[in-house]
Amino acid sequence: MNDAVWWWATGIAVVAVIAVAVGVALARSRSRRRTGCDDPPRSEAPVVVADTSSPTPGAAPVVARPLAPPPPPPPRAAAPVSPPARAKAHDPVPVTVVPTSARPSAPVVERVLAVTPADELSWSAATPLAMSPVQAAAVAMLVAPVAADHERLRVRFAAAAAMRLARADAGAAQALATSGALAVPPPLQWLDSAAASSLASNLLAAIATAGDLGTLADEGRDLKAAVAALPSKPFGAAELRLKPLLQDASRYAREARDNYPSVIGKVAFRERIGSAFTAALAVWRDQLARAEPLHARAEPLLRAPRFGEVQVEAALALWREIGEWQRLLELSARLLAMLHLLRVSVGDGPAPGEGHAIASAATSLRAIADENGDAATRLGPREADARGDPYVGRGEFEANRAALRKLLERPWRDGVERAVVRVEQAARVAPPELAGAVLIALAGGSCEVRLAPG
Repeated sequence: MNDAVWWWATGIAVVAVIAVAVGVALARSRSRRRTGCDDPPRSEAPVVVADTSSPTPGAAPVVARPLAPPPPPPPRAAAPVSPPARAKAHDPVPVTVVPTSARPSAPVVERVLAVTPADELSWSAATPLAMSPVQAAAVAMLVAPVAADHERLRVRFAAAAAMRLARADAGAAQALATSGALAVPPPLQWLDSAAASSLASNLLAAIATAGDLGTLADEGRDLKAAVAALPSKPFGAAELRLKPLLQDASRYAREARDNYPSVIGKVAFRERIGSAFTAALAVWRDQLARAEPLHARAEPLLRAPRFGEVQVEAALALWREIGEWQRLLELSARLLAMLHLLRVSVGDGPAPGEGHAIASAATSLRAIADENGDAATRLGPREADARGDPYVGRGEFEANRAALRKLLERPWRDGVERAVVRVEQAARVAPPELAGAVLIALAGGSCEVRLAPG
């Protein structure tokens, strides 16, 4: 009996334990559903909370107020969308960048020009060289370190060596250094290749400026004014070609005059002068080619059986064109001479075939002027015997005759003399050069320079 009771009580206890465990599990599941751990959040009615802030009973009725809803979650940032890949036409070509090294400076050659004292007798017999204050100061600065206690110095330049030294020709400097070391016994003061180049360029600048280079700027201004005065109708194309050439020639002349020591060593600058000269030579030859057609148009008028209103009007138009053409030919020759002088002043000579054009330009100008004057002389009697209609256009006929007579009496040869002189001068000019002794007298921060031959 007691065993049965014990087993009965034990079974009831086990069932009770199982029921309690099931109840606990159900309670936990319900709690999770309320807090939203398992299910997604859903909107519910606002929870009402009673306000029990009043401590005394019966003071104020209890007021229910809604609880503030929780703030919404922040929006998620959109994931970056990559652009669609473009189809490549071809793979990029690899580029290899090679760093450029600095250009090495020209080596300095020692003992290029010997500096010796100059005596009073040599100084008195030498020819003074006109120099600007800048050139004199540059020469004084170069020779002052080797002057010692001597007031007058002598530097001797070999023939055709000064221009090569001025252009920093290393071969010329080395040749002078070799010959000087063998021929001149020590002790003497010396100028190295850098100082010798600067001294030669400043001395050549003074020689060139004292010659034709100093007058080229004035020549350019005069030519510009003369070209601007040309009529635009018959010679518009030639005028358009002359104007830019004149602008270039004037600019090159100013640059050579103001910066001579630097420009004579620039190959590109000298090439631009040569290109401008070639273009001016083409204009000159084009104008020469017009001589024969114009003179051919004059022959029918000279042989006309009757010289009336029509012939007078045609002769007036033709001789106006001939006069303007000769004026243009004269200006073309002067421009050609200007560019030739400029090129020679910076140490360059004419190319093969161009030197003959300069030498023959003066002869061509005189021949054309003589031919124009001869044709005008032959036409003079025809104009004097001209007879017009006494009833129609008498005033216009007489005005045309007077204008034609004035053109025929023009001194055709005198009109080209200025251009002829300029061209002949250009044909005779030689590049600036130093051959012999250069005597330098220092005076403070400046100096005086004289040239002695031999």
